[in-house]
Amino acid sequence: DDGTQIHAFTLTDEGSTAVGRLLYAHEEDAGAAALSQDGAWGAIEHSERGDSRHPALRVLQVADGVVVADLDDGAGLGLGAVDFAPLEGDARLLVQHERAGRPELLIWNVATAETTLVDLGLPGDVADAGWYADGASLLVAVDHEARTRLYRHDLATGTTVGVGPLDGTVSSATVRPDGDVWFGWS
Repeated sequence: DDGTQIHAFTLTDEGSTAVGRLLYAHEEDAGAAALSQDGAWGAIEHSERGDSRHPALRVLQVADGVVVADLDDGAGLGLGAVDFAPLEGDARLLVQHERAGRPELLIWNVATAETTLVDLGLPGDVADAGWYADGASLLVAVDHEARTRLYRHDLATGTTVGVGPLDGTVSSATVRPDGDVWFGWS
């Protein structure tokens, strides 16, 4: 009811005190969504249009709150920041969108404003996604026919291959720094 405030906190040199500053404020709903690998940029999901079900994205400089870029698909279409690429200085943000009426992915280069749709070539809805440590591939969880399956999508070739179990359903998954995929499965 009182709007949203997002603050950035920095630990002092002693590491015992956090110094905070207001990064974003608006009367509508918003939330912190992703932080770049070097901590310089923060992505927020906001509903400044008044539609909290279909948020837009804004990337801010953490140091001073200056707007780096905005992405908005317009009325009735929401965007969600998944995560920045895991490489220092990489300006790509993985985004979940609903342009085709179902959850899908795109990559937004925040520095150039370029967006690239991720075509998995699979039926179903994207349930979750994340980067492999090299920033060249994505781990994607897809819901289809009451099951959640995992796939690795190579960004350079556009190839999507199954990862993990072929039966049951995956409840959560993550890519480890060494490239192994760990998941919860039933």
